Formats: sequence, structure tokens, C-alpha cells
Amino acid sequence: MQRRIDQLENHVIVCGYGQVGRAIVDEMHRSGREVVVVDRTDLDLADLADHVAVVIGEATEDDVLERAGLPRAQTLVVALDSDADNLFVALTARTANESLFIVARANSAGVVDKLERVGVDRVVNPHEIGGSRMAAMVLQPDVTAFLDVVMRDRGLEVRMTEIEATASSAWVGRTARELLGPEHAGTTLVAVRRGGDFLTNPSGELVIEVGDILIVLGTDDHLHAMSDAATDG
Repeated sequence: MQRRIDQLENHVIVCGYGQVGRAIVDEMHRSGREVVVVDRTDLDLADLADHVAVVIGEATEDDVLERAGLPRAQTLVVALDSDADNLFVALTARTANESLFIVARANSAGVVDKLERVGVDRVVNPHEIGGSRMAAMVLQPDVTAFLDVVMRDRGLEVRMTEIEATASSAWVGRTARELLGPEHAGTTLVAVRRGGDFLTNPSGELVIEVGDILIVLGTDDHLHAMSDAATDG
């Protein structure tokens, strides 16, 4: 198992394999991502996907994160039951890998600001998310169901994804109208994330800048074509 982990790069590390951690790993499995699970208890490997590796130990210990391949990982998901442990792991991970994308669980509202201050990129409170989702199912059940299918059903003809305009992208300096020309017919630019803000229903005259994240709706073929164009200079 350790030899297998040592060969991984750009993988996802999930700390904590409780109910939240299991749901995260399942989503990663459906997306085909390489995952390393870190948990303090012995896990039944039969319950894990074939491509999921496991490190048994305390995620708060540096050597355990090292064994999980932290220096080579692309993403860390901290989903422990303790806010203090999540905070400590996030701080340790950010110090060890500055380019790491970190998503952390917040079990209480009071820890959100602290997690962000130690370098967590996204903070998620499962209780708030669950409550909001249940309310949305009451208020707009069909919209909620559609968005869930678009995000999760790989067999659906249309899905939603995000594409970054890199420094070498041919998109930079072009308008949204130019991007959605005949070669990308059938795609819809839903929003653009610029800095910390979302520009929803963007104008066709919006000029794409380096670092913009485009939220696009379309077929797999069209989305792959747009993703290729975004990275070609």
C-alpha cells in the first residue's frame, strides 16, 4: 500500500472516513480521482474503491500526512469530527505545501474564520449545507433535483463544469461572445468567478482575464473542446 501511495501525484487526500468522509470518497471515485484516505481506525478495505489507498494513523501527526503523500498531493479534504483537529491539520498542511488546495469541514460557525486565516481555500459546514438543501427541496424541488443530476450524473447528455483561463490560454483578452462562437455552439456560460466574486449571466462583451474561472453548461464533447481551447496559447 505504501509503495502504491509513493507513486501517486496530484491526488486527493481525505482525512477522516466517517459519514462525511465516505460521501466525499464516493464522489471522488465517481470522478475517477486518485484518493488516499487517512483515518485513525482500521478500515475494511473491501468497502473502499479499488483506487483508494489508506494510511492508518492520526491526521494531526506530520509523519502520517507525509506517508499520505502530502508534498505531492493536489487537494486535501479535512473532514474530522473535531474543529480543533481540522484547524491543526489545515495549518500543518498549508505550511508543508503552499500550492495545496484545501477544503475543510467546520462543525461550528465560530471556526470558519480561523480556518480561512490558516489558509483553507474552502470551508464547508455540513449542517448548514444539509439544511439549505432540504429547504431548497421544499421551495424549488425540480430545480434542486436538476442541478443535482447535472453535477453528479456522468451519463447525462448535459453537465456543468468549471474551466480556468490560464496565462497561456487563447481565451485571455477575448470576449465571452467570441468564446461561444459556432465552434462551441451548444454551450452556455453560466457565470465567471473573478477573484472572490461571481459574475452571473455575464455579458457577451465581458473580456476574459487570466485566472478567470468559467462555469459552463454543455455536452461532454463541447466541454472538452472548450477546456482544450482554454489551455492552448
